[in-house]
Amino acid sequence: SVTALEDGTIDRTAKFEEQLVEVDISTICRVAIAAFSWNTQSTSDCKNDGRAPRAALDLISAWTASDLDALDAASDACYAPSDPSKKGSAKRATTHRINQDDIRSMKPRQVAAHKKREADFHRANAQRSMQHVSAFCSEDTGGLDAMLSCAVSTEDHRLRREIGLQIGRMMTLFEEDDDVKKLAAPALGCRNWKVGKEDDSEEEGVSSLTIEELDEEKGEGIYDTNDLKTQMKRGQLTASLLAGKPDVGTWSLKHGWSDGSGVAELKELIASDFPIAMSIASEIVSSASSVESSRPLLATLVSEGTLDDLLIHPDADVRSGAASCAAKIGLASKALSSDDSQVMGLLDVAIELLELEVDASIAPGANESSSKTESTSMDRGIEVMAYLASKTFVKEKIVNGYRPKGSPSERKTALARLVDIACEPNSGDTQMAFGIAGIFNLLAVSIETLRKEAFIGKEITKEQYDQLQSLGKTEEEKDADAAKDDNEGDT
Repeated sequence: SVTALEDGTIDRTAKFEEQLVEVDISTICRVAIAAFSWNTQSTSDCKNDGRAPRAALDLISAWTASDLDALDAASDACYAPSDPSKKGSAKRATTHRINQDDIRSMKPRQVAAHKKREADFHRANAQRSMQHVSAFCSEDTGGLDAMLSCAVSTEDHRLRREIGLQIGRMMTLFEEDDDVKKLAAPALGCRNWKVGKEDDSEEEGVSSLTIEELDEEKGEGIYDTNDLKTQMKRGQLTASLLAGKPDVGTWSLKHGWSDGSGVAELKELIASDFPIAMSIASEIVSSASSVESSRPLLATLVSEGTLDDLLIHPDADVRSGAASCAAKIGLASKALSSDDSQVMGLLDVAIELLELEVDASIAPGANESSSKTESTSMDRGIEVMAYLASKTFVKEKIVNGYRPKGSPSERKTALARLVDIACEPNSGDTQMAFGIAGIFNLLAVSIETLRKEAFIGKEITKEQYDQLQSLGKTEEEKDADAAKDDNEGDT
């Protein structure tokens, strides 16, 4: 199954001995769309059964994968023998790959030819992946709309997030942002995907005054934003873009979503009192607050108290996203960051998110596959706490055994809960591991100490560096720095 070329290199594109049947693009699209639609068209008893949509996600993920090496590794794992004592070759897909020993034995000419062939191989894979994504997500095929419809119809927030992450991953395959905008514009209700471009302001002004012909077959209702389900689908797509292509996600929230009505419709989702809509809104604000360019668009939601409806929602998934947004934006705002009561309120929410997962995991009939260490609510609780732990008075609260007011006496302190999470099996392999390590690092040392350690072994001390920095500052700037150190407690 390994083909050696004349120059001594090995052809990675060599055919397997077994013949694989090629499946055309339209068939795969129809199968995946049918699986996503099955969840939306099922009866109430099967409506939240995520097996069919998750199978479709696996299919789309493999079909649009550009990294075939990772796909080969996953295939090898699937075919690996369950009994380690059994001897046999389980690595079917790696037989056509060369290893480092083969490369070291090549001559320079052979290495150059191999690298060129590798580059062509990866380029062809990338082109194939983009072709598959464009075909599936096109408006005529309806694959993207089927995924969004499934996401806004299910009550399973994990499935909704898996669909959103898959959409974001597909969009990352495109290097040019304009390609993503053109692909997502119909689903966003955007008539002109070029709006908001900063490279040519004159052309932007002209293009914004275009005259469009109405499609009589589709009618004027194609851009109707009064439908809550339509708003939810556009919001879900915006959240996916913010996760996969942050710049395009910011464009969507500011310009693309319903031709610039994104923030207004986001407020409508928050005020809808519909759990799925509020969950999507929570995901949007959480993702947008992580992107510097989109953060100013959400500042009014925090200052006006619009996020309060999400922060007090009974669903932990809704609260967690809003708390994450409030922490990121609030700490970046001098007015909100200096409000100790609001900071402590966010700390209470973060601790509550960690404790709720414990309660949910021991509840009767709880899903055993939903591990506490894999919970999104717990991830966000730790994320919020990592932001807050940079403040000295918050660190002092945590290390001195802080519990939210009204907590039962048997509930563990915030620090004890963090230790329990860190001691969970395989906790080091979870997404929250870095956040936990960051919290413990902040609790164990101050920013001032870290700054002093950075100057150890250098030709200048920290005090000398601070004196040199102060020479170029005005008295107002010096007073502002001193007030920042006192109020924010970063030292």
